[in-house]
Amino acid sequence: MGKLLIFGCTVLLLFACKGNKNQDVGDGSKIDVVSEELPQVFKVNARAKSMLEEWPEFNALETSFNAIYKADNREDLTFAVEDLLEKEKLLAKSKYPETFDKSQIKSRQKVVKTFMLKVEAGLDDRTDVMEPMKEMVQAYNAMRNQFNVLVNNTLDTKLILDDE
Repeated sequence: MGKLLIFGCTVLLLFACKGNKNQDVGDGSKIDVVSEELPQVFKVNARAKSMLEEWPEFNALETSFNAIYKADNREDLTFAVEDLLEKEKLLAKSKYPETFDKSQIKSRQKVVKTFMLKVEAGLDDRTDVMEPMKEMVQAYNAMRNQFNVLVNNTLDTKLILDDE
């Protein structure tokens, strides 16, 4: 009876230890972020683009934002997100072009910053950052789309608000 118990425990132990042999037991420096899985950055129209080219702080943010698509490992992505957060702070303090000095742009910028912080927290906690990165890109695209909306808006609000 004792030999049967030892044999059973040994067999159970062997099956329990088998596990998945293809598991990566590295230091976690590789990330599962694939730039093909991220949404593409929304293009702004020509009028908005010409206005944005004169805004150096936004151009710096845009350049830093493109770096997340080139990140190969967790350290590169961490560096890119930290750089993005620095550029966003500079953008928030900068003088906005008159057309874009609206609450619609500033509120969307705060949403982008929120998702940047969410990605940074995921990187610090070593959790999956793919979903927060998708949300960050979608928020960034919403801000870029708002540039188009403001440039293409031909409605004069003074005419609507005047009671004369």
